[in-house]
Amino acid sequence: YWNFLIYNMTWNLARGEEFLPRTSLSELKRLMKAESKAKPRLRLLIAAHRKQGKPLDGIAEACGVPRRTVHGTLERFQKHGVTAAYAVKQEGRPPRLTVKQRKLLICELEHGPAYNHFGLWTTKQVRELIHKKFGINYAPQHVWKILNECGFSLQRPRKRHHKAATSEEMERFKKKRAGRHAITEKKRFVVGAQDEATFGLIPNVARGWAKKGCKATTVIHHANKCVNVFGARSKKSFVFFFSRRKKQPDFIRFLKVLKARRGKVLLFIDGAPGHKGALVNAFLQANRKTFRLVRFPSYTPELNPVEQCWKPGRRKLANRLVKTLPTMKYHLCKTFSDSKNMPKMFHYLRD
Repeated sequence: YWNFLIYNMTWNLARGEEFLPRTSLSELKRLMKAESKAKPRLRLLIAAHRKQGKPLDGIAEACGVPRRTVHGTLERFQKHGVTAAYAVKQEGRPPRLTVKQRKLLICELEHGPAYNHFGLWTTKQVRELIHKKFGINYAPQHVWKILNECGFSLQRPRKRHHKAATSEEMERFKKKRAGRHAITEKKRFVVGAQDEATFGLIPNVARGWAKKGCKATTVIHHANKCVNVFGARSKKSFVFFFSRRKKQPDFIRFLKVLKARRGKVLLFIDGAPGHKGALVNAFLQANRKTFRLVRFPSYTPELNPVEQCWKPGRRKLANRLVKTLPTMKYHLCKTFSDSKNMPKMFHYLRD
């Protein structure tokens, strides 16, 4: 029976000139010579042997492949022509989530979880949502793949205060530039932004390179001492001032330093407690021809360019053993005096 079956299977395959009648032997050899990939070249070699009239066993022996492989390859040539030499992408099983279900899933994901209206999902929540809505259980790794295909990415959210200004309020703040431009041009005010930061003897621990297999350590100081830095960034320079505290008298002393260095200043400030009060109001009233203060919208540090001025200082002190506050001030002065470390002032206030 098996001999009869093999005979009939072999009988159905053409050989010689009847095999690929529209393609000559020289054409097959030319395609085989031009092909760089091994598998298509092997298939073309099998077709060339069959075109010469060789039997299946002879082709299998000449090419060093099983007889079943030769038979399957010749069947493909007989069915699809010369294009059978090249791989055809195999269709897998149909996806369990249909196109319509994926669109519904994207809509659900864009609305965000019930308790988190910022659109932040965990893999576990998405997996449970798919099971609840469509009755399909996926492995967590496959949920990742589906989310990537749907246009989502894994992100670490940035913290934002619940009283922070809305995007509309921030846009209105940015567009109020006509009056400020008149002040700077006609009355020759220098535009600047102000902020303050605290640097302690206990530094940040930053990532660094170490040899594989060893546990990296860094020696730091554990004294709970710190210094406050007031800073103002203008287009051309960065003025900074060290202080023990961040209260109204300290802010006024910094404004006096700024006045001596820059003269008339249109200063953007945030809503810190030390920036408002009876003492600050009295000083501004007495120096109303010198200072014009504009407050950033509430809880919007991303608008303040001075926030980025502190990063080089923190990087400088990271993983560093600093024993005294004067030593820390030395490193901070060296960092803040380098103009390359300072961000562009008006990059943060552009439209």
